[in-house]
Amino acid sequence: MWAVVGALLLAVCVLLASWLGAGRAAEAPVPAGAMDSREPTGAASSGVGDQANATAGPAALSLATVSFPPSPEQIASYEASKQRLLPLLAVGSPRERLAALMLQGGLPDGARNAQLVALLLGGGGAEPAVALQGLVACERWPACPREQVLAATAALAAEDAHLQLLRLRLSAPDAQEAAWVAAVQAPYYADAFESQLQVLMDATAPLASNPAHDMLRTVEAFALTSGAGMYDVDTIRQRCPAAIQVTERVRQCRQLLQRMADSPTHASASVGMAILLRQALSPAEAGLWRQRLRQLYWQAALAAPRGDAEPGYAQQVAGLGERNAYVWLLRRHGLPLSPPPHWQPGQPTGY
Repeated sequence: MWAVVGALLLAVCVLLASWLGAGRAAEAPVPAGAMDSREPTGAASSGVGDQANATAGPAALSLATVSFPPSPEQIASYEASKQRLLPLLAVGSPRERLAALMLQGGLPDGARNAQLVALLLGGGGAEPAVALQGLVACERWPACPREQVLAATAALAAEDAHLQLLRLRLSAPDAQEAAWVAAVQAPYYADAFESQLQVLMDATAPLASNPAHDMLRTVEAFALTSGAGMYDVDTIRQRCPAAIQVTERVRQCRQLLQRMADSPTHASASVGMAILLRQALSPAEAGLWRQRLRQLYWQAALAAPRGDAEPGYAQQVAGLGERNAYVWLLRRHGLPLSPPPHWQPGQPTGY
């Protein structure tokens, strides 16, 4: 299971490498000891790692005894159980209705987008996962009542830069700069990966009747949330070019990207760090961001092959955040949180 997630993270790494350009390869390596190896990246400013010290919640059924890939009979049994659950979810709470839409296969895109927008406008705007899905669906649906969607998400987006950037994409041209400033001034950046994962794990809890079903629902939840994409990356790239000198736009970008780099989600944090590396104003600053990226990829590389055998790891990701879950898992296995000086992403970890 986690090999699939690891492959998605590797794809993010490849994308980031293409952004940074070949010129970055010639820059000087980061001096050893530039980051404190005792604490996870970003701990001082974002609390990443602090929650990982908390006692884990109830463990899920152990996945270590389940063969992967599962047998056709196990898959058929899981699908039958899911099909019996979906009608119940479709008339439940906004979170359960969102889960039903995410899990339902074969629904035409136009119909799915219309239903997601209706769910948002029908009172689901207070749920981060519903707001995110509704905003994305609205951009894809030509008949979307954009002004109503913007009004329905205004309160929740006031403190979330990610939702503000999605709102920017729906805004009229003369309102986009104000939406950008609102995103810059938002106190945090949350891309809703964990909230969407939690929605799916909660909704499919009745399917965890045996270890095989538990594994399949977890794999499906991660596939749906990890494959959802980062819908605001193009907006950030367009507005945050490589820095030559400190302008007001560069200051805005750096403020927003710092929030992004402190995100509890791997993909958001890595994109924020990578663009800050591109915008670095000195070799020392570039070295610090490069080291933070190395530490993030190191933790992901160590966590990926161990999640399968760790009961409740998906619940840790959903509850603590993806990066905190890395730290939680590595500490349980007595593994180092920071890479040795010679290690580079893509190389074997030696563990």
